[in-house]
Amino acid sequence: MVNRRRGETELVLGEQRYRLCLTLGALAELEAAFGVDDLASLAERFNTGRLAAGDVITMLTCALRGGGHEMSEGEVAALHGPDGVGPLVEGALAALEAAFGVDDLASLAERFNTGRLAAQDVITILTCALRGGGHEMREAEVAALHGPDGVGPLVEGALAALEAA
Repeated sequence: MVNRRRGETELVLGEQRYRLCLTLGALAELEAAFGVDDLASLAERFNTGRLAAGDVITMLTCALRGGGHEMSEGEVAALHGPDGVGPLVEGALAALEAAFGVDDLASLAERFNTGRLAAQDVITILTCALRGGGHEMREAEVAALHGPDGVGPLVEGALAALEAA
C-alpha cells in the first residue's frame, strides 16, 4: 500500500500495481538525465506540460526504482496496460507531485524559485549536517531518504542548514 504523505503514489496497469517514489537519489538521476542544474529547473521543465515519451520512460524508471522495483528503461518502455499510455504519463507526473507534496507542477516550480538547489546539493548538505549532528551517514544513505511528507522537507532542511551555517 502506498503512502502519499511519504511521497509515494501508485501506478496501476491492469492487475499489476507498482509503487512509485522519487527519492533524493532518483531526483538527482532525473537532473542528470535531463541536463538541468537544480530542482527548480527540473520543476520548470515539467511545468511546461510538454513531455516526450522518453521523458516519461526516464521519470517512471527513476520512480519505480525509488519504489523498490528494479527495472531498466527498456523494461519500463515495454510496460502497457488496458488503458493505453495515459496511466503511464499520469503516473510519472503524479510521482513528481507526490515527491514534493504538491497538487500540481506549477506549485512545485513556484516552491523552488527562491532556492535553486540540485538534488545532489541537498544530499551533500544533509550528509554534512547529519554528520555534524553526530549521525554517521553516507551520501548513498541520505540519497535514499524520503520523509513522511516526501522530499520537500529534506530540501527545506538543507536550506535551513545553509542558513544556520
